[in-house]
Amino acid sequence: MTEQFENQEKICGIIRPIAKMSDFYTFEHWNSVKDIMERAINKAGYTPLTVSDSKGSTTIHSSIFLNLYQNEIVVCDVSNRNANVMFELGMRIAFDKPVVIIKDEQTPFSFDTSHIKHLEYPSDLRFQVIEKFIDDLANLILETVQASKQKEYKTFLSHYAPIKVTTLEVNEVSEKIALESILKSIQNLEEKVNTLNSKSNEIKPKNPGLTDLHHSLINTKGVNRMSFEFDNSIKSRDLDNFASNIKKLEGIEGLELLPNKITIYINPFLDESIKNKLKFEINKLIDEIP
Repeated sequence: MTEQFENQEKICGIIRPIAKMSDFYTFEHWNSVKDIMERAINKAGYTPLTVSDSKGSTTIHSSIFLNLYQNEIVVCDVSNRNANVMFELGMRIAFDKPVVIIKDEQTPFSFDTSHIKHLEYPSDLRFQVIEKFIDDLANLILETVQASKQKEYKTFLSHYAPIKVTTLEVNEVSEKIALESILKSIQNLEEKVNTLNSKSNEIKPKNPGLTDLHHSLINTKGVNRMSFEFDNSIKSRDLDNFASNIKKLEGIEGLELLPNKITIYINPFLDESIKNKLKFEINKLIDEIP
């Protein structure tokens, strides 16, 4: 069941561009903006955390969804209108949770969010202006959090319709438990694959006229030997064709055809891949016997 998070660290989520988007909006530029955002968030008494960063979740997408839902407050930089940023902002708004939006002066307002207050900063990140922006952002974070706790507070969605957002049920597990569960699943999968490989390497004829005497190869005097019995329902002509085709296979040392019995001799020093291929071909030839 969903647990309460009152006793946890006060986290302020960050939604921001990361990758280079132009010669101006570089990776280094976004990192500088991130540092500015983190300074303001720390000043407001919160711990900054980019919503894609993990605090126990095992996948990036799980981290994003959980952080967007759980964080008490989120700061979103919509500068240059990054698609991922706008999507994550939309999710935060859909959850009907408080958010502070910032942007540089070069980025125009988006129509759907234009009526939400945007705090602007200079795109050239001038020191004097940025210092004031940090103070303003810290104050806006605190004001937004305080306002969201008031009964008369109206969320973004409430301006349009009496919408009630369904709560998410969060099941938290430690990283150790998550890793143990993943490893256990991998081990179970490996066991199933090994079982299938083992069965595929056995030569079990489907033809009811053949009886497999040895499900695994028996080494006799340095040569792997496999024998099959057969009854009178199989025609001699078909057995001769089978024997002829077997002799053509790579790795066959010889074949002995006796009354009601076939013995195949296989080179024991074959490469494993060739040996597996040979077993597959023998199975195929056996299944083709009328």
